[in-house]
Amino acid sequence: MPSSHSRGATPKLDNEADERAPLLPDSREELEQDKPPKLWNQKMYTFALIISLVILFNGGNIIHEAPKTRLFESIFCSHFYREHDPSVIGADGAVPERFCKIEPVQSDVAMLKGWQVFLDNIPSILLAIPFGILADKYGRKPIILLNSIALCLRISWIMVVCHFWQTIPIRWAWLSAFHGLLGGSSPVITSMIFVMTSDIVPESQRSTTFFWVGGCALGTLGVGQPLSALLMERSPWVPMWLGLGLWLLAVVVACILPETLHMREKTLAPVFRHGSPDSLSLKDDEAQGVFQRTKLAARRFRRAASFLAEDKRVFILLCCFMIGMVTIEANNVLLQYVSKRYNWSLSQATLFLSIRYGLNVLLLIVILPLAGRVLQSRLHLSATAKDLWLSRAGILLKLFGFLAIGAAPNVPLLGIGLVLLVSGGGTLLCMRSLITSLVEPHHIARLYNAISVVDTLGLMVGGPIMAACFRWGMRAGGGWIGLPFWFCGLLVGLAGVALWALRFPEAERNADNGEERTAETPPAVEDPEGFMPESS
Repeated sequence: MPSSHSRGATPKLDNEADERAPLLPDSREELEQDKPPKLWNQKMYTFALIISLVILFNGGNIIHEAPKTRLFESIFCSHFYREHDPSVIGADGAVPERFCKIEPVQSDVAMLKGWQVFLDNIPSILLAIPFGILADKYGRKPIILLNSIALCLRISWIMVVCHFWQTIPIRWAWLSAFHGLLGGSSPVITSMIFVMTSDIVPESQRSTTFFWVGGCALGTLGVGQPLSALLMERSPWVPMWLGLGLWLLAVVVACILPETLHMREKTLAPVFRHGSPDSLSLKDDEAQGVFQRTKLAARRFRRAASFLAEDKRVFILLCCFMIGMVTIEANNVLLQYVSKRYNWSLSQATLFLSIRYGLNVLLLIVILPLAGRVLQSRLHLSATAKDLWLSRAGILLKLFGFLAIGAAPNVPLLGIGLVLLVSGGGTLLCMRSLITSLVEPHHIARLYNAISVVDTLGLMVGGPIMAACFRWGMRAGGGWIGLPFWFCGLLVGLAGVALWALRFPEAERNADNGEERTAETPPAVEDPEGFMPESS
């Protein structure tokens, strides 16, 4: 006979003792009371592995990005001069890089990379939410492992195409987009990283921890980009092999990564553990036929995504995420832009642009957490209000940064634009924490995968658009070469208007006088034995 302490029972809201409750605590409850120190150590170990994955994923990506661009450029350059001026081709069959900065070659490289981004994200947009549902049902670890293997297959195929470029058409590199069918690719990886972090971190510390995750990612980029530039001086193939090696290590780390799904369940009240109205379990439907189960899965899929329409602020913030990802695609042309506009080699441009990652690490690890603490302790803002104002400030800085980069006639002004752009680098992380406060805990994994869908839409649209703007700017000549960044400034301005127009009544109350949404979460979520204690 189940006791009054059964999991399905509604928890009491008052402090009166239940006369029918057993005098001796249930053995399961005793066991759970002994778990916090062990659970804290497990969370620390898990977070260390999550950070390792962030370093390996981002390190492998940034280390091979510039040499991949150089290989594409070299291949298009060789094809161009074989047809127009074979005398430029050296004895080794290669064309010196300084001859490859011409508009036809750079346009072909930009379009190849732009459409590669578009094709890479087709599987992501189709599979992100289904993989999110699978992550809620079976766990996060299998999704991360599948994507680790998929990334290794992706870079391996690109290396094969580039090595045999005289036999295999370079545009066959687009076939690497099929790797996304295995796990959803980078947007799903990003989603799972933040979902796993959210699983093991109390809500009151979530945005700060997101800053740390983002800081580690950018720190990796700050080290990886100059390292890639130095290795490129020897050969573009050296950093390409190193990038593949890092992603192979990510497969190993994913294999030993603990599952975090049940870590979240351990910190939630019983009503959130098993009382979710949109549970996706199919255990009670195993006896049904394939057609009935397909209909059931489709119905539950619609119900799982319906929460996105319950609050218009969620929809508006999702649109801001999409705009943010469109502007992020400006990074794909930034390297070519600097190399072309200031007549630098790709390795020189890579080395210069790596400075921004060091500034971004300082921003995410030191400046933003400190600013958040000041806003909460000195101005007595709630966590929601803090995230809202940091997001608004970041939007303004990004707006001025894009406009300055697009108009920069010289390197010093370019540096100022980069500093402004970097200063707004925590905007998406603040918005991620802000939007998380608007949904129930059992919807977070699906929310993050919905974010990955709109992120993917932004990447799909942004890649070809940025490539086309870069091509139009080069053809127009002069200052029009900065057209991609002016367009990004326009988009960021629109997102800023939307963000400033949003109203959060709960964020307008002081943390001391009003109850913010975090108070609605079960007390166990804010357990002091949680993942990261508050620093004094």
